[in-house]
Amino acid sequence: MKFSSNQLRWTICVLSILLNAFNSDAQYRKKITGLLIDSSNSKPVPWATVGLYKASNTQKPLQNLFSNSKGKFEFTDVDTGQYKVIVTYSGYREMEADLKVDSLQTNIEMEPVVLIPESKQMTGVVVSGSIRKPLLEQEDEKMIFNSETDPSLEGLTAVDVLRKTPFVSVDGDGNIQLNGQTNFRVLLNGKETAMFARNLKEALKSFPAGLIKKVEVSTNPSSKYDGEGVGGVINIITQKKVMGYNGSAGVSYNTTNTYNASGSFNVKYGKMGLSGYYGMGGGRPPEYNSHSEVESLKPVAFHKRISDSRGQSEYNHRYGNLEFAWDIDSLNTLSINAGLNGGGGNGENNTRYLTSLPANGGVQESFLNTASDYNYPGYNLGLDYVRKLRGVAGRELSFKAYYDDSKDDSYSTSEQLNPGADRFVLNDNSAPNRQGTMQLDYTHPFKNGNKLETGVKSIFRKAYSDYTSMIRYDKSQEYIEDETNSNNFNYRQDVYSAFATYSFKWKTISFKMGGRFEQTHIDGDFVKTGTRVQQDYGTFLPNVFLSRKFNKIHNITLSYTKRLRRPYIWDLNPFVSNTDSFNISYGNPNLGPDIIHAIESGYSVFKGNTNINVRLSQSLSNRQITRYTVFDDATGVAATITENAGIARVTGLNINISTKFTKKLSFSTGTGVRYTTLKNRHRPDQRNSGFGGYAHANTSYQFNKKWTAFISGYFYQSDPQLQGQGGRNFSYNIGTNYKLFNQKLTVGISTVNLFRKYQDWRSFFQDENFIRSGFSRSVVRNISFSLRWNFGKLTENVSRKRGVANDDIAK
Repeated sequence: MKFSSNQLRWTICVLSILLNAFNSDAQYRKKITGLLIDSSNSKPVPWATVGLYKASNTQKPLQNLFSNSKGKFEFTDVDTGQYKVIVTYSGYREMEADLKVDSLQTNIEMEPVVLIPESKQMTGVVVSGSIRKPLLEQEDEKMIFNSETDPSLEGLTAVDVLRKTPFVSVDGDGNIQLNGQTNFRVLLNGKETAMFARNLKEALKSFPAGLIKKVEVSTNPSSKYDGEGVGGVINIITQKKVMGYNGSAGVSYNTTNTYNASGSFNVKYGKMGLSGYYGMGGGRPPEYNSHSEVESLKPVAFHKRISDSRGQSEYNHRYGNLEFAWDIDSLNTLSINAGLNGGGGNGENNTRYLTSLPANGGVQESFLNTASDYNYPGYNLGLDYVRKLRGVAGRELSFKAYYDDSKDDSYSTSEQLNPGADRFVLNDNSAPNRQGTMQLDYTHPFKNGNKLETGVKSIFRKAYSDYTSMIRYDKSQEYIEDETNSNNFNYRQDVYSAFATYSFKWKTISFKMGGRFEQTHIDGDFVKTGTRVQQDYGTFLPNVFLSRKFNKIHNITLSYTKRLRRPYIWDLNPFVSNTDSFNISYGNPNLGPDIIHAIESGYSVFKGNTNINVRLSQSLSNRQITRYTVFDDATGVAATITENAGIARVTGLNINISTKFTKKLSFSTGTGVRYTTLKNRHRPDQRNSGFGGYAHANTSYQFNKKWTAFISGYFYQSDPQLQGQGGRNFSYNIGTNYKLFNQKLTVGISTVNLFRKYQDWRSFFQDENFIRSGFSRSVVRNISFSLRWNFGKLTENVSRKRGVANDDIAK
């Protein structure tokens, strides 16, 4: 895709219009300065959170910032009107001051705001009953980004929220990593949701940031969470129900021919509330190209096989949720929710092979043409009931139930045109999945600040796979069933678990200790062959977390956790994907769980506008679920198989830094470097080691409350595998957004890889039998356009705790 001169001139014109709009309202700007004082010693209070609110709505800040090292703060670009300045800081009472800005004032200096330590009282000041949150918090093992306190996220999407979340990296295409890993869980209000499990990147791109209250990140989850998900947990918490109504609607489109659209609403009247959202997206990206070479080191079937491919795909996805909530009384809350999700797509690929035969036997030309269609409809139902118990505040009992029903249907055909031996294959695979969950939790805070959490949970999974492979060797013949690759697979997995965690403080050190026991029962049945897969095992998963805070801004943590990864149905299903007879893959019904031990130490600094997070980690696994290739010299077939073959040691270093150089210029960067050592436990001579990781940087400049511009960049290097290593990539994004109609309409434009049309990806794998190298190229340069409209008015928050999480399936 090339940019024409007209396209470039149009883009420059749009940016110029936005710049002129910025200059046009400069005459209305006001500046407000102030000072924070400690009432006990009259000293300045640095690094406190200071928010500027409309007097008529103190739920959403217009601006939110930190006081500097001398206790001073400054708001800019303030219009005339009635305001409230609200100050929050750990160890002090929340303070609120009234402020009036009229048209005759330019620079306003407030009276000093006196902060009162928690243990003291003072008359003549206003203490608000609600608690505002700072931008970043650390709560036990969780890092929390309170996105609702960041005005710059108005009108954007969940991807933009995650870009600012510690330990989460997002590249220019929206691909997400947690702590440098792709093996993590994303929950919505504490629940696993199929809309994120199916297509996380596209779902988040169309999920509005305005729905999100905060993001909780845990790289070493406590025993409260299910044992699965070795990379950690991202929990996206949406806005609680409110009095009144609000909503949003948005669309986006980019020049690689992809689109997204979404809408949401919240209605609250009295004790009842209704909320919902719906999103959809899809596209037909430009054609991709790839090249690969396989060389047999002990040639029998061939010496070298070179392939050149081109193809194109089309996809779509959709998701939605509707929730009814009822605050029955001050002690009882009930909510019922229903959701739908799904999508589908198709693709075509054409490949030309040149095969060099051994012993100078010449070169043969062959062709492989494939086509595929897939569809994955699904829906879910949930019920949450919370009973607050009398006595200590926070004591409660909750019951949660969840049901998910989904289906994966795929259909593929292939034409393999070989010299004198054509081959035509038709594969049809239908795989419905059903999952039910019940969970009962109890929380008991003690008056001394200690807390006990305990609960039980049951997950019941049923999956079925009816797969049929048809084959023929002449187009004039009828297809016949390939009985060696057709079967019915019935699979059941039940997980019963119980956990307990206890939090307490000893001197200056905070502890959170717990354990979780999970009993797993697996029963698989291959109907046609009479083969059974039965597993029954119990796993104890301990967790220890320690933290100590110094001078309110420094924090040191140390944790140990034991996690596991169970093989899922796509790991166990022995169905052979054989559209290319020389490159096949299949699952292993005898796979067992992968047990991971992880130790992590961390250091965090929260100082005003700057926070620094450093994590050093070590993980060990002796039965890692590993995919690798077995090459048969006699037939020339490369089979990708899955086994508990890996002995893995991973050492990681993660550093995340975010700061504001000025009140308008923000900057964040993060890097994760990992050194991995791998060995095949069945073949100790097969081993590999090396570095992998990522680095990202993002900077944004807020010209005024209407106009923001940003630049971001991302680099990724794949981790080593048993037989080699994938490639690396780099992308960057430049964009801006502007708000119109009293900030209710947000217009955005951005470009990815403006000066680079293609992204190349290289890989190299080998063992004693073969060498395989690969190269692929796809179009990545694009311009994206977006519109988002926010409407409605909210006036009252209602707190409720809800959600059942199935975070035990590795992604």
